[in-house]
Amino acid sequence: MSSELSDTLLSGRALVFRPPARPALVSHRPPGNGTSLAVPRVRCTVQLPDRIPSLFAPMSELAELLSHQPLPGGVLLRGLPVADGREDHLIRQVMALANSDSASSRCLVFGAEQGAAGTVAVIGLCDADVARLTAQLRLCINAIEPALDVRVVTAVVTGKTVAALVIDNSSNPPYVAGPASPGDLRAGECWLFDEQGLRPAARADLDNMYATRRQRQQQIVLIGIGDDPRNEILEVQVPDNSKLPSRVATLKLSAAVKAQAIAAAIVGRDDTAMARLAHLRIFGADEPFRQDGPTTLKRALKEVPDEYREADLYYRFEERAVRMNLSVMNNCAEVLRSAILDLTFPVVAGLEFATQLCGPSGQSSNMKRAYPEVRQEKDCIRVRASLGDLTPGSTTRAFPAALRLAVDRSLVGQKIALRYILDAEGLLAPRQGRLRIKLRA
Repeated sequence: MSSELSDTLLSGRALVFRPPARPALVSHRPPGNGTSLAVPRVRCTVQLPDRIPSLFAPMSELAELLSHQPLPGGVLLRGLPVADGREDHLIRQVMALANSDSASSRCLVFGAEQGAAGTVAVIGLCDADVARLTAQLRLCINAIEPALDVRVVTAVVTGKTVAALVIDNSSNPPYVAGPASPGDLRAGECWLFDEQGLRPAARADLDNMYATRRQRQQQIVLIGIGDDPRNEILEVQVPDNSKLPSRVATLKLSAAVKAQAIAAAIVGRDDTAMARLAHLRIFGADEPFRQDGPTTLKRALKEVPDEYREADLYYRFEERAVRMNLSVMNNCAEVLRSAILDLTFPVVAGLEFATQLCGPSGQSSNMKRAYPEVRQEKDCIRVRASLGDLTPGSTTRAFPAALRLAVDRSLVGQKIALRYILDAEGLLAPRQGRLRIKLRA
């Protein structure tokens, strides 16, 4: 036996065996009905010692647990471990306990049984009992799907050894029997405890487990605006976009054409002095003077939209844009893998979306990867972003680069509602909801 294992046993700590966190999906057929369940397939190899020593340190938590009258609902007394070859009975009990709706840790206690007047009678376990129970833990882990965390806790209570199989986290019900189940336990079987004791789960029980799990996930996966995943409203000031570069250029060129026509009508010929004064007044001192005729100015006026297209995009979607990002918080106990976030905006006159980041001098194509996918459809605008894996307890920004919106001043005072859908491996159903944008002056 390794020194690390010996230290663990002598310190009274639990032996913890954890199956892989990323199973693939396999379909199982529960008993008594024609419905198949899609549950993760688990393959786990656990290295167990050949022999468990009889020396255990007292475990005050387990002793205190057994002193409660009555025992908590998630604690079941099971006397001696099941005999070899009857492991399917133990697996059904562990599975049923994992499927029970208990807010605290659940455990099967061996070496103790129900005594008179609701007391706990400690009968104790020998070394062989503890070794058998520890070996049977491996069968439980391999036989139950999806992945389940189970640990063995041992303690000395009133001078006798007791042991417990403890389930700390079972937030992914229903738990069912996998293809590696021993004995007459069939793949897809699902068991639970109720007032009558141990029984197979019916379709209504399975539907209730899925509904409860879905509701729990809806509450613990939060999506909000900005850095706060609880924020459902974005209130922004509509920027002044009156100085659009193409608009400014059009006004200046139109004024120059008009000034030339006025000068020609007064003087009767081209006058350089008057042209310079008009240029200074219209274009300012920073713009070099050029003696352009009416034909050249009118041609430049027609070319303004093409010449200032990139400058307009940069002005509208960078300098004067409303920027929007979302935060996603995963409070689940499991990793949500390959998460995809979809947003749907209504088509509103005066509201436009950048389809990529805009640079001031042809840099747009170099920044595509950091921006979410934006797709204009007939009746809506769709935005999609891949979030990758969302670890438990993490808060993730939806977009590496915030979504850019160009908002016209005519929308001041309006509210725009958008829908979101988050889908990921690990969610029973996509997380859906609504957010709002309030536009003020």
